[in-house]
Amino acid sequence: RFQSSKFRSKSIMKKTTVIINSALSILLAAGLFTGYSILHPRKEDVKETYEAATLRDVVKTVSASGKVEPLSELGLNFTSSGQLTELNVSVGEYVSKGRVLAKIDDQSANSNVLQASATLVQANQNLVSARNTLANTSNPKSSIDLAYQDKQLNSQKLALTQAKANLEQFKATMSDSAKSYQNSVDSAQLKYDQAKITYNNYLGTYQGNGYSYSYCSTLNSVNGTCENLLSYYFSLANASRSLEDAKLTQQQNLLKDNNSLQSYQNSVDTAQANLDSFNAQISQSNQPSTEGSIKVANAQVEQAEENVKSAKASLEYAKSQLEKTKLISPINGFIVAIASSIGQTPGTTSIGSNNTSGFIIIATTNELQVRAQFAEADISNIRSGQTAELTFDAVSGLTVAGTVKSVAQINNSTSSGSVVTYDVVVKVSKQDKSIKAGMTSKATIKTNVKSNVLSLPSSVLTSTPAGYFVKLKPLSKDSDPKQQKVEVGLKGDTYVEILSGLKEGDLVIKPASGANSVFPAGGIPGGLPGGLGGGLGGSLG
Repeated sequence: RFQSSKFRSKSIMKKTTVIINSALSILLAAGLFTGYSILHPRKEDVKETYEAATLRDVVKTVSASGKVEPLSELGLNFTSSGQLTELNVSVGEYVSKGRVLAKIDDQSANSNVLQASATLVQANQNLVSARNTLANTSNPKSSIDLAYQDKQLNSQKLALTQAKANLEQFKATMSDSAKSYQNSVDSAQLKYDQAKITYNNYLGTYQGNGYSYSYCSTLNSVNGTCENLLSYYFSLANASRSLEDAKLTQQQNLLKDNNSLQSYQNSVDTAQANLDSFNAQISQSNQPSTEGSIKVANAQVEQAEENVKSAKASLEYAKSQLEKTKLISPINGFIVAIASSIGQTPGTTSIGSNNTSGFIIIATTNELQVRAQFAEADISNIRSGQTAELTFDAVSGLTVAGTVKSVAQINNSTSSGSVVTYDVVVKVSKQDKSIKAGMTSKATIKTNVKSNVLSLPSSVLTSTPAGYFVKLKPLSKDSDPKQQKVEVGLKGDTYVEILSGLKEGDLVIKPASGANSVFPAGGIPGGLPGGLGGGLGGSLG
């Protein structure tokens, strides 16, 4: 009975094992079939999509990043030497064309202009006198001539009288001005003396406790005593500078007044000389004319005319030299650098990607460009005049047009490692107020464009050693797609030009997403992971 029971138990276990194995085999087979059906659907279950060969523009572009910079930077310098006396602008200020930006000491140049002007006045007066002498020498006097002669003589006397009056009036004004200049110096001296006394008294009070300017100026934070001491010290320093400025201004003004005084004295001397000359002419005109005296008078007129020409040229030159003491902006723009301060001899500074140098540098920021660094693999396809699109990291969504302005012929010295780059300058065609110099920009340049050509998306082409192929749409649902070889032209960013093999409207199959099968062609592999296939097969067998 025990053996019979044991036999029945084994029989039941065997049947149970067979049932379990059968069930697992069925489930596994169903799963494999379902997976295979998904990955390898039947032809009638595949929903293929197509792309038509179409006429469109095929565009090839290259891109690189760079910086926005002014289209031009202009360095300005004085063309004559001297100490800087005026600086009328500051960095960041907008200036218009023709504005006087700065001046250097013009006292000598002004004096030369005054002297040249006086020389020209004298030359013109001498010419008038020479012509009058010639007229008097060549023609006998009539009653009309004598009346004119008297009128001229009175005019010369009046000119001398007026010149003397002007001289005396300026002397009086000059005396008052000199007192005013001295008053300014005396006032500055008084303030300096008072500041010095205040500073020395305060210093004397606390110096025994170790307080001094050198001690207080080195402290990171000062107490009340040091704060007062430093305040009195700086007040004394400012008073000292004001005193020196007042003395310098006094010297400059006195020099200008002396030059003006000399000019007024020259006018008196000239008027006196003209009167003396005219009196001499009257005396000479009363003597009989000879051929020799007429020849001499003609020579004097010719010489006087040459003297006027020379005086005019000298005056123009003196004025041009005076003009050189002014630095005038030739363009509209922004001041981006200034090399020197008032009281210094103008120096030079440099700025920008082109190392523009000058005493004052102006940037035309109303016109901008992008200087981008393109890889050597792309540079051979870039040419001046090509169109570009520009985007800016700091201005989201903004795209502006540009034009290639220049392509560098020498690579950048800053190219690192194996990456060699070349500068390409793209002019911003349409200015936008949100674009600022120094911003980072991406330049996308159209290096090749084929317009209205037969093309397909590059994704539908397959490249093989034998060439490029596409799959044509089957003629019927029961037929297989045909592999069609095509000849390609320009390979653009998205589309490829089709030269032959297709005509407009031909439909080609788009590759399905994840088109590569996880299984080899021909069906499910024979083996299964972990030997399950063999075990289960054996069980099923």
